[in-house]
Amino acid sequence: MEGSFNRLTWTDADGNVTQEFMNFRFFGELSANGKVIRGRTMGPETWVYHEDGTYEGSIRGVVGRSIPGGGSVQQFAGLTLVTGNGVDDDVELKVAGLREDVQGICEYLA
Repeated sequence: MEGSFNRLTWTDADGNVTQEFMNFRFFGELSANGKVIRGRTMGPETWVYHEDGTYEGSIRGVVGRSIPGGGSVQQFAGLTLVTGNGVDDDVELKVAGLREDVQGICEYLA
């Protein structure tokens, strides 16, 4: 997998991170039995950290994979919201959007 991401970080007067913004772009391949599927993943993330240790994140992304000459076999576009208490990694996820379907990938690579 190849790619990159940019990160902007905001801190308070004491140097504690209060907010982060990241933008990611990754490209990769899945292969088996001499067959290859190429894909891309991209989107922004925003994280907000509170003084009490809790945090919130939102990940907006797009994932696309295609078979050479066969079109799309997997797509995802949506929003993932993450909240955590910062103490025992008790995390809550809420996901909305078009979900990934891996059946087409499995069938092609089999």
